[in-house]
Amino acid sequence: MGVNFYHDSLALSVGFMKRLSKDTRDKTDDCRFIIFGNNCRKYREKTGFSQENFAHEKNLQRTFYGDVERGKRNLTLANIFKIADALGVNPKVLFDEMPDSNEVKDL
Repeated sequence: MGVNFYHDSLALSVGFMKRLSKDTRDKTDDCRFIIFGNNCRKYREKTGFSQENFAHEKNLQRTFYGDVERGKRNLTLANIFKIADALGVNPKVLFDEMPDSNEVKDL
């Protein structure tokens, strides 16, 4: 068993991590994540808060909210509502300027 088992297990783990990293990256490379994040930033800036102060004041994790604004988070509907409520806006405004799905395929 020894060295070959360890080597095979390590190779499988590295392969899995590469696939996981690629899958995660592909999900956040979608321009719609960036648009959503930019809209969050626009409304947050209207509140006059820095990103850190906003997250603290609204009981959001700072790193989580920072990732949202950078388009690096795939959000649940519950989190979209929580962010919209914290921003004091209707959730639909966070989707302003969102391209149709057939337009995304062309990007």
